Amino acid sequence: MKKSLLFLFFGFDVLLILAYVGASAYFADLLVAGAVQPVTAELVADAQGRLDPFGIPAPENVAIPATAEIDLASYFYDNPANGNCGMVILHGYTGSGHNMTGFIPMFWARGCEIITYDARGHGNSSAALHTFGYYEREDASAVVDWLSERTGVPASNIGLLGVSYGAATSLQTLALRDDLAFVIADSAYQDYETIVSYQGVAQYGEWLNLLVWGAINVAELRADFEMDDVSPMNIVGGKQTPVLLIHAKEDSFTFASHSEAIFANANPDRAELHITDWGNDHGASRVTDPEAYEAIVGEFIATHVGEFGQPAGR
Repeated sequence: MKKSLLFLFFGFDVLLILAYVGASAYFADLLVAGAVQPVTAELVADAQGRLDPFGIPAPENVAIPATAEIDLASYFYDNPANGNCGMVILHGYTGSGHNMTGFIPMFWARGCEIITYDARGHGNSSAALHTFGYYEREDASAVVDWLSERTGVPASNIGLLGVSYGAATSLQTLALRDDLAFVIADSAYQDYETIVSYQGVAQYGEWLNLLVWGAINVAELRADFEMDDVSPMNIVGGKQTPVLLIHAKEDSFTFASHSEAIFANANPDRAELHITDWGNDHGASRVTDPEAYEAIVGEFIATHVGEFGQPAGR
């Protein structure tokens, strides 16, 4: 009888473990292999529609080899003004480079060469698991090198701008290089564990707290990355590259406290934090008040970079 009870309890424990691992694997899959936005003809047309009023032509479609396995579908805007400046613009999670055309005019007016691209595992880029900046920062660095080689603009005259997932990737690129003109991070998350823990509970309820540890660890194993290394907050510490953090006060997806935590760890002489109070949610500050947004960007560049192309309005 005792042996039967021990076997029963042991079997029950095994079933609980298997159930936990299975549930963790399911949520890990949502993290590293979640569905992304397809690049459709309508999406491309809408993107170009945002540029037509500024006289900005359609981009050249290029494939940038980030690694032997990863090609990045990229969209290069060759500026005839040749302002000797460049911008790499990074989209948010599940999106594509075509979502970012609204940010192009403010830098096009400066004469900058501009490129947007689909992150690995997104859009028309090579299929890959999502690592929230761990490998994506290497891709961003490769795009900077490509833009510099194609245009002759040195990396020191190239800036990064990203929103959300792209913002966190832009900041993490500072772990690889210190030769960029600046980084603008709009609605970034402070680290991987914090955003996953919060969003898991927000989307599925408090019970998911039980699975966060398992899901994060399974995701690490599956995508071969280190959670602790996905931390814009830690990476910015001591960096000399100018950093502009922008975050909406009413952001309900990634709280403004994330950018506040990043700023608290950044070089105070080389970083600025702007919490916009314009009534918009996640990543939408530029759409809500483009003139005020561009003024923040312009003043930041004037203060921390100085000459960067031809300032708009001159």
